[in-house]
Amino acid sequence: MSMDAKLRSAECTAAAVQAACDQNPPLLALDRLRKVYRAQGRAVMAVEDFSLELRAGESVSVVGASGAGKSSVAAMAVLLERPTEGAVRYRGVDVTAVRGRQLKRFRQHVQLVGQDPACAFDPRWTCGKSLAEPLRNFGVCTREDEPERIAALLRSVGLPPAFADRLPGELSGGQLQRVAIARALAADPEVLVLDEATSALDVTVQEEVLALLGRLRAERGLAYLAINHNLAVARRMSERIVVMRQGRAVDELASADIARGTDDAGAAFRDARPADERCAYTDELLGSVLTLDEPRGKRLGR
Repeated sequence: MSMDAKLRSAECTAAAVQAACDQNPPLLALDRLRKVYRAQGRAVMAVEDFSLELRAGESVSVVGASGAGKSSVAAMAVLLERPTEGAVRYRGVDVTAVRGRQLKRFRQHVQLVGQDPACAFDPRWTCGKSLAEPLRNFGVCTREDEPERIAALLRSVGLPPAFADRLPGELSGGQLQRVAIARALAADPEVLVLDEATSALDVTVQEEVLALLGRLRAERGLAYLAINHNLAVARRMSERIVVMRQGRAVDELASADIARGTDDAGAAFRDARPADERCAYTDELLGSVLTLDEPRGKRLGR
């Protein structure tokens, strides 16, 4: 199959997935979120009037440059940060202010995978111990079943069960990110919030992790809220993309709207929407997508 045919097939698949997901009720809804931080005695607005609905089985990417407010959105989506205004709803229930057992129940269903796995693990704990913690915390299985469950989690992310005995410092960045994904899956969630989950990895490993995330989503019916600064990666991960700038959503487009092929400025990708529907800032982000030289013609987010 030619590259053009593969791209057309991927676009048709994304459109079909989005059409199917549109039939589902919202699983996670962010309603007019606003987040203001206090820094050196003054208010700093990080997010303003941000809304998004994520449906079962759907993948939505939020993209933008550094400082756009993307990670603040991710933190509010999993209630690590509480919004200054607005609401977070899970299956139609407002969970913005929940505490205690209700918060624990919410976090079992909505799990976070962060950017830097090296900072996400206790260096003194083996990978097996780190994976056992959510199993016990959420009562997923009995103590007797833990070794089998941990082995299954490691296999699900492409690692041998023997990795349960390794310390984080003995793993590469890509291997450790796979363990971080396995730990998020241990709670048997419905939603993964992926906050720049591949950006700290080199390009080859990034491709492998993106393929892994695609497989896990298909196998488990997961919904992804993916935070990213790279529109090409967002195009790979999601059917729908929300563009943020200075705390606000300024554009929304389908992954099929991002077409391969250079424009007049030599960019690797272009916005295929009619000119009157395009956003200048989205064009700016597309123009900054990394192009690889090796192998010849290959570009990130193929």
